[in-house]
Amino acid sequence: MRLSSGIPNFDKLVDQGFLVGSFILLYGPPHVGKSIFCRQFLSEGLKDGEICIYISYDQHPDDVREGFSRLGVDPTVYESAHKLIIVDCFTRGESSEKDSLKQPDDVDELNALLNEVFQNLSKKRAGIGGRIVFDSISLPLSTVASPNDLVSMIHSFKRTFPHEQKSMMMVMHEGMQDGKFESQISHAMDVLIDMRSKEEQNRMRRVIWIKAAHNIKHSLEPHEYEITANGLAIAGENYGYVLF
Repeated sequence: MRLSSGIPNFDKLVDQGFLVGSFILLYGPPHVGKSIFCRQFLSEGLKDGEICIYISYDQHPDDVREGFSRLGVDPTVYESAHKLIIVDCFTRGESSEKDSLKQPDDVDELNALLNEVFQNLSKKRAGIGGRIVFDSISLPLSTVASPNDLVSMIHSFKRTFPHEQKSMMMVMHEGMQDGKFESQISHAMDVLIDMRSKEEQNRMRRVIWIKAAHNIKHSLEPHEYEITANGLAIAGENYGYVLF
């Protein structure tokens, strides 16, 4: 079974979509559209009737909702129907959200909260596939006392999610965490996607590169993409190799 990314022209780069149960890493510098990719990924899942969870470390939940709205998705409708949960890890103990972390860098608290969320959703939506976004993993990786605990938690999720038809997309910002942990996280992923931008001839060129994709055929070259009013889109058929 395949999962559509929700991004025009992207699925053809990964053999018509991700595999169910995939762990997908988006890596790159800030402001290249990684969070937009995440919201398009979840929006597609919501449209397909899946349960979706957005774990937000980098943005206020209201900003996350506004991002969904710009894509033509009303998040409050899905939240009311128990199909979308936004976990607030941004406001640090001052949250009015139902699901939030008082200590965003506490891996044990995060693990307990996510298990509770998954169990509650499973009761309400038994047998339904799910998508989880972790945006981003860079803050907990750079602040927790033992980043190994976070890496172990991800490995635990990776063992259980495929059996529950859940897939996870994680964002990691370039340069915010120790290189050793970047490598550990990367090795735990099924799909590695690198997103870049470069100013060239008085315009900004953005490039997406699928560095690895376990058990699926995928494009081996970088491809240009655009950030439009409707989200990310791969820019046409004539993909050119761009060396950074």
